[in-house]
Amino acid sequence: MPDFHPLQIPPAADSPQLRELLSGVEALSPLQQFWLSGYLAGKAGIAEGASAGVSQQRVVVLYASQTGNGVGIANRLQQQLAQAGVGCELFDALDYRRAQLKTAEVLLLIASTHGEGDVPDTAVEFAEYLNSDKAAVLESVKYSVLALGDRSYVHFCKVGREFHQRLSDLGAEEGVELQECDSDFSAAAQQWTDRVCDWLRAE
Repeated sequence: MPDFHPLQIPPAADSPQLRELLSGVEALSPLQQFWLSGYLAGKAGIAEGASAGVSQQRVVVLYASQTGNGVGIANRLQQQLAQAGVGCELFDALDYRRAQLKTAEVLLLIASTHGEGDVPDTAVEFAEYLNSDKAAVLESVKYSVLALGDRSYVHFCKVGREFHQRLSDLGAEEGVELQECDSDFSAAAQQWTDRVCDWLRAE
């Protein structure tokens, strides 16, 4: 397949709507482009992941996001896993039933910290459960955590670090080490995504 310059559109795909969209993309910042690529990758990869996954493990991608950065990373991860032959389920922490946690074989958690070390609003109930005496023993679960934060704040990546430690305390086994990301997270997030895909492809 030939390589195309970003603005050289294949004739079969050309349309006024696409050209207008591309002109808008050029004006986005690198972080905005990263988020958008993850969003679009997720929409394109959901069906592919359902059919292409050959891994028999139950892989769960769970995101706790306040501003949407974690959502974009999660979508991108889902697409790359599908391309690696690993099917997965994607959940917002708000929609993830706590009883499901102990049935996951691999948990990939993307967690943002906002404000003064606060848990994202959508993940408050999940965090309360995980830190309670009712939390399930997770000795059969392997996991990895991507922590998003901002070094200009005192509690950098606090939520991700705490999730990482609590999963370990509950008996889960770390598969890829904790990745901490500053506000310019694109490169670090992609490195973590690549390492996770390599790990699960080898399982």
